[in-house]
Amino acid sequence: MPNIGDVGDVIEGGVTGALSEFWDELYQIILSDLYKTAYEGCQKSFDGLFDSLNTHVSEAAVSLNQTPESWNASAYGVVSSLSRTAFLPVAAVFLAVVFAWEMVQIVQNTNQSMQQFKPDNIVFPLIKLAMCLLACSHAFEIIMLFFKIGQMVTHKITGTIVGNFGEGLDFTNIVQPELERYELGDVMAVVGYSAMLLLAKFATWIIGIFIYIRVIFWFLEIYVMSCAAPVPYAMWTNKEWQQVSVNYTRKMLSTMFQGPLMLMLYAIYGGVLTGLPLGSDFIGSLGMIIGSAFALGTMLFRTSSIADSIFGAH
Repeated sequence: MPNIGDVGDVIEGGVTGALSEFWDELYQIILSDLYKTAYEGCQKSFDGLFDSLNTHVSEAAVSLNQTPESWNASAYGVVSSLSRTAFLPVAAVFLAVVFAWEMVQIVQNTNQSMQQFKPDNIVFPLIKLAMCLLACSHAFEIIMLFFKIGQMVTHKITGTIVGNFGEGLDFTNIVQPELERYELGDVMAVVGYSAMLLLAKFATWIIGIFIYIRVIFWFLEIYVMSCAAPVPYAMWTNKEWQQVSVNYTRKMLSTMFQGPLMLMLYAIYGGVLTGLPLGSDFIGSLGMIIGSAFALGTMLFRTSSIADSIFGAH
């Protein structure tokens, strides 16, 4: 006959195993629900990571396709009026001084060479004076023509910008939605990812603000520099001062092309973001995403020096 003690041990072992299995299954169910709940929140945060950045980039793209007049008609009117009422008289004074200086030099050169002063000696300076007067009186309109040249490039680039950043990023490729066996550490990891995504979302919001500020700064720079346009063009008639007009023209061309360069950066960032080699390492993947976003914000403030290098402005 079987030993009663052995039977008791078998029954006790079976009950213990059944209870252990029951508690393990219950533990897995609880962890599974916690994991899936945390995962859904984490995935929602990841999907909305670029909402603020997309909004600011879209607004920036719309602004960069506008003219200085349509961007802010009131400021444009003030700048246009100041160019004619404040800076054009100053340009006239500079032009008169430069013309008088040139006439003095012509007389001095004629006296030194012991030649008779001829009417031909004054014809060319008068032609230059007339051309400079025409350029100074329409200097503001000339600068706006530079803007239209840059805007032609802007319209071409606009079509290449990605509709929404982050469209090709799939959170399920980075973090698995389900596990074969759940551990408490897995749940805590997803909760930690949610906290990281909140910080990342704040970072993308800050970058979006930088983009907005950069566009405003660009338009203000155009207003200020175009307002003073008559003054450098008044220097065009004199050889010693002619470089001022040349440098100003280069600088204005550089400024007008900063808008297309900013749009080009948006398009490049969209391509970079889509092609990021994201893996199962969440922290590394998030670091690449946020790092590329900060690189975009940094490069936006480098467009000025890049455009200066292209046109040789300083």
